[in-house]
Amino acid sequence: MPRNEEKERSRSTPPHNNRCLEDSPLIKSPFGSTKIMRIISRENERRVVSFFVLACFLFVLLIFSAPLFAYLEYGKLSSFNYLLFSSLCHQIQERAFSLFGHPCAVCARCTGIYIGFLVGVSLFSILWRRRRDDIPEEWILYLSTVPVILDFFLNVRGVYSSIALLRFATGFLPGLLLPFYIIPGVCEIVLDMRARGLKSPEKVDELSLRNLS
Repeated sequence: MPRNEEKERSRSTPPHNNRCLEDSPLIKSPFGSTKIMRIISRENERRVVSFFVLACFLFVLLIFSAPLFAYLEYGKLSSFNYLLFSSLCHQIQERAFSLFGHPCAVCARCTGIYIGFLVGVSLFSILWRRRRDDIPEEWILYLSTVPVILDFFLNVRGVYSSIALLRFATGFLPGLLLPFYIIPGVCEIVLDMRARGLKSPEKVDELSLRNLS
């Protein structure tokens, strides 16, 4: 009889403080759908989106700072910016926008991709609230690249020579859609890392109260 009483007591006792996150009554798995995981997911989304917005803004700023530095006769800074993007773009002057009489660090199509990505990241948190758990179908992204392929093929065949604005537009569309495929994956990775970093139910309780207060 004493042994049976001890077993019943052990079953009724609360989980130990050092139990891992997966055993916590608040979170069943790193990718669970409980309230605390939704809190962590929202917090991660804000941080990831903020990081992407800042990184993309600085990236686009570097593109336009290259001709600005050249105009201001800061030769070393201008050369550094051009060199920085030389591995990412062909940098043909005739296919790039000009600023102060100097070409930008990348061509018009690459400029469209990067600016489109910046706009897409900025709109992500607004548009994603409607269908947070859904990633757009892959065919939508593939379809957005069709104008790029057609424009490239027609230019190579000599049918016509597209202007910079057309190149910009064909790059802007896929750049605008890319964040809706990239950011959810990054958020999921960060969510997994943060979920595994919560070692005790006390930390889970603390995070829940801090975000709900």
